[in-house]
Amino acid sequence: MHPRPSLPTLSILAALLAPPALAQQEPTSEYLCGEDRFMDQSMLESLLTGRWEAHLGAGYAIAGPTVIAHPADPDAHFGTLDKQEDGLVLIPEEGGVVLDLDWVTDQTWRFDREPSLPEGVQVANGTDLPILPFSSDEVGDLVGCDINELPRLVGTGAAVIDGVTMEFTYRLMLVSYKEFAGFQEVRATAHGIPVFERRPVMMILQFESD
Repeated sequence: MHPRPSLPTLSILAALLAPPALAQQEPTSEYLCGEDRFMDQSMLESLLTGRWEAHLGAGYAIAGPTVIAHPADPDAHFGTLDKQEDGLVLIPEEGGVVLDLDWVTDQTWRFDREPSLPEGVQVANGTDLPILPFSSDEVGDLVGCDINELPRLVGTGAAVIDGVTMEFTYRLMLVSYKEFAGFQEVRATAHGIPVFERRPVMMILQFESD
């Protein structure tokens, strides 16, 4: 096993969700920023294998021309990040969608707290869309670099639920050696209507594999 670097007392994710005064700490995961600090990919993958706990926050869902709020999931989800021959795979416990994970280096990610909606989409009457828990700039300020300098993974998978094929995409930033922050996106077509869902996701490593 490769030794796992020590972590600050206050986790990155805790700081992201903390009140402003608490969140204004010095950058703590700067060792993850920039290609010159990006360790051998195989070694990094070995550090990330183990049991992970995921939390899905409040987001939104678009069905045709209408967008509605999507509440946070009150339950935590657990899965194992496994290093296989073709790369990293996230295998959920108790069924669910298996995600194949690929490293991303040639994409530029940007996001605000306010949801970014497609043109022509209208918010349903009486609906207040949730504000996201963090923006790309806030994550960058906390970790000490632009988020596009962090190691990033995109996970993809699909499942058929009630006859509808649902395509899942996870966009994850490694904000510390034990924490991911990012988004879950789901695309489907139900009864001829395109559906899109987006929610923030935070993942914490529970224990590493032997």
